Amino acid sequence: MPEIKKNLIKSNYYSLPFKNNYFDAVFAFHCIYRANFGDTLTTIKEIMRTSKGNSYITLGAYFDDEGKNLFDKWGILSTTHLNVKDWKKVLKYINYKGDYSFTTPESLGLKT
Repeated sequence: MPEIKKNLIKSNYYSLPFKNNYFDAVFAFHCIYRANFGDTLTTIKEIMRTSKGNSYITLGAYFDDEGKNLFDKWGILSTTHLNVKDWKKVLKYINYKGDYSFTTPESLGLKT
């Protein structure tokens, strides 16, 4: 719509053109795990930097080898998906304090 076009800002997820603590909340739903692992981590750090501590992200994940195989076959747009336990370690390592959930083969109805 022309009236909102002037307000749109195009940028990479991992290099946001906003000051620290700019947003009251940042929400990244089914998008950041489409990047490679390094860019996914940088994106999470950018979310932490630009939010005032309130964020919610979803991450591609699996619980077992069967789930990994399903994600590998199905997740053509998912570049970075890890075991749930590994994601928790990564989030702790980078000191992510926001909320998160996992998109898994189970949640996608690929595995019962």
